[in-house]
Amino acid sequence: MCVSFRGKEEAVLWHKDATVTLVRLYVPLDFEDFIELEEFIAKHPREADLDDATGERKYLQEIELFVTRHGYRDDLLHIQATDYAFLVAFAKYYKAGYAAGVDSVVVAALLLDVVKIYDKDRDRERSLRWLTSTTEDFNLGSFNGDP
Repeated sequence: MCVSFRGKEEAVLWHKDATVTLVRLYVPLDFEDFIELEEFIAKHPREADLDDATGERKYLQEIELFVTRHGYRDDLLHIQATDYAFLVAFAKYYKAGYAAGVDSVVVAALLLDVVKIYDKDRDRERSLRWLTSTTEDFNLGSFNGDP
């Protein structure tokens, strides 16, 4: 459940453990309640450059915020930190999506499917194959969206 909070700030209330996540780039934080979140926001305002980003940087930020909003921030960061091949495939994937003009929400949603495959099935090879083939589809203009 997403909650708009104080202007452009956004927070997600998680039903599974009743925590609140502040949706920010670089350091999205979890809080026990909205009071703790309010105190943090008062001391640490939103990044000024978030709204100033353009082009590929904005595209990547939109993907990262989508992943955070859906609760996969830690999963994706863990995979990227421990699997260099995945990190490289992800970079090529989002760059190809950007170059092909594919909506960042579509690219992010498909990325969540790949992260789920990687985590749930521990199927690294299938995840990498999907990222690679989708990147090729973006590059050729023949993307159909099937994992």
